[in-house]
Amino acid sequence: MSKLYETMYIVHPATGDERLANLLARFGTVVEKAGGVVEHNAMWARRRLEYPIRKMRDGIYVIMLYRAPQEVPAELERLFNISDDVMRYINIVHDFKEADEKNFIADLKATMYTAAPAAAPAPAAAPAAAPAPVEEAAAPAVETPAVEVPVVEVPAAVEAAEQPAETGEPQQA
Repeated sequence: MSKLYETMYIVHPATGDERLANLLARFGTVVEKAGGVVEHNAMWARRRLEYPIRKMRDGIYVIMLYRAPQEVPAELERLFNISDDVMRYINIVHDFKEADEKNFIADLKATMYTAAPAAAPAPAAAPAAAPAPVEEAAAPAVETPAVEVPVVEVPAAVEAAEQPAETGEPQQA
């Protein structure tokens, strides 16, 4: 039985466009040879990493959404570990009912998998039409219950120890 998987991997920033295209095709063929179907496979974006990986500050994010037997993610992980171009990866298994799965895939393709344009030009100002009044039903107010926080008294000896002694000299941290 095949499941829906999402794999994101970060490729070394020095990888050329041709090599990157070969990697995408290589990992896609692994899924297809095992009897899976690649729903989406594309370079997402070149981004700055939160922390250095292999002394690199940037990486190219690639996302692959596929349906395959459960042996395929293990094979992809093996290939990711062997490849010098792949710095990090993550495999996610999505377990949905069929109707939810179709909506999920459509939403992902429409939003997350499309890279945002770097600098989109601002649209030309059009004459603003007066908005039609819209009557909205007032949402019921949700009250959060008050929570009592216990008061803890600190002994005087602890308070005196926490306060610095006044010697007239500046404190060093």
